[in-house]
Amino acid sequence: MFNKITTFKNKKFLLTVLAIGILWNLFAQSDSTEFQRKEGLYLDYIQFRENKPIVKSRIKTQIDTNQLDFFTKVVQQNQIHFVNSSGQEYTVLSKDLWGYFQNGILYINYEGTFYKVPVLGSISYFIGTQEVTYYSTIGMGYPYGMGGAVPVKTREMKDFLLDYETGKVYPFSIEQLEELFKRDNEIYQEFSQLSRKQKKKKYSYYIRLFNEKHKVY
Repeated sequence: MFNKITTFKNKKFLLTVLAIGILWNLFAQSDSTEFQRKEGLYLDYIQFRENKPIVKSRIKTQIDTNQLDFFTKVVQQNQIHFVNSSGQEYTVLSKDLWGYFQNGILYINYEGTFYKVPVLGSISYFIGTQEVTYYSTIGMGYPYGMGGAVPVKTREMKDFLLDYETGKVYPFSIEQLEELFKRDNEIYQEFSQLSRKQKKKKYSYYIRLFNEKHKVY
């Protein structure tokens, strides 16, 4: 009798554990599905926040939709044609897109060029280029070179910050980073008390710390 009761209890326990496991798995799947970012083009930041992109099926193009870099090739075109949920056709210039999401990575449009944001967080850090102007006197002979210089425009590699809360992109600076940290008083106070040398050395650590405390979905 004792063995039968024990066996029954063991079976009941195993069934309970199994049921809990199934429920936990369902909740986990539901959560991951709910917050899974969709691939597609974003006309503006609001579409990105609401996870409502222009998906492949709505884009009218001859490009093979099975290609892994489909959206990268789409935005290389000057114009993109797509249809909305009502079947109306629209055309948008690639340079006017806010960005696109492909293979789990965000690409953001900054001054007409799409840059990869390696890790998406409340504060994201990425590398891009920016147009700069310097003045050169090379090749300017006397007397035209006296007191004057020729402006030369070029593009240089720069670091940038993406603020998830507003969708704004800022050229990287310690001052701008501190402004963003103000949303978390504890992190801001700790970071602001560092020397400038320490801030430059540890800023990436504090960005990670901030992002861990302020998850994005």
